[in-house]
Amino acid sequence: MKRTQTLRRLMRFVHPYTGFIVVSVFAAAVSVAADLLIPVFAGKAIDCMLYGDAGSRVSVIPFLIDILLSAAVGAAAKYGMTVCNNRIAFSVSRDLRNAAVQKLGTLPLSVLDAQPVGDLTTRVTADVEQLSDGLLVGAAQLFTGVLTILGTLGFMLAVNVSIAVVVVVISPLSLLVAAFIAKRSYRHFRAQRDVRGPQTALL
Repeated sequence: MKRTQTLRRLMRFVHPYTGFIVVSVFAAAVSVAADLLIPVFAGKAIDCMLYGDAGSRVSVIPFLIDILLSAAVGAAAKYGMTVCNNRIAFSVSRDLRNAAVQKLGTLPLSVLDAQPVGDLTTRVTADVEQLSDGLLVGAAQLFTGVLTILGTLGFMLAVNVSIAVVVVVISPLSLLVAAFIAKRSYRHFRAQRDVRGPQTALL
């Protein structure tokens, strides 16, 4: 319940940058599509070289051009997605710091004196920085990861349905392993945060 409330409060800071999120998702889709098309064109080029006659090998050139174009489009899309994700992460961290400073300015001195100095400093600096890094890396991995899975599954269904079914059955196992690791590593990150406060107070 507490995590849900924290996520909702965080989404209020992310909501003003919905436009960048939409552009980032679109760029991720273009990037994933380009990455998935490159092996298709490469496979067609190889088939043309192996099974075509000497005269038809010239037809490999259009496939090579398609590969280069796909790589260029994918690189441009990745660059656009990175720019949007950077804007989102750094803008949200800026807004969070501004909100934290304004909140600290309205608190009574008795509340501030009751808190360790290092803990307050850590929350405004290190914790927000970690959140920014998480948004920057997590957003890129989430968008591209989900779209890559969906795109790959579509290609696999088009090529071989049985292999696609096997992958669909096995994939939940990796999700269970990831959830197992995440739940047990969460308490270590909390312990690290609790220790960082007193350490910061010593500096």
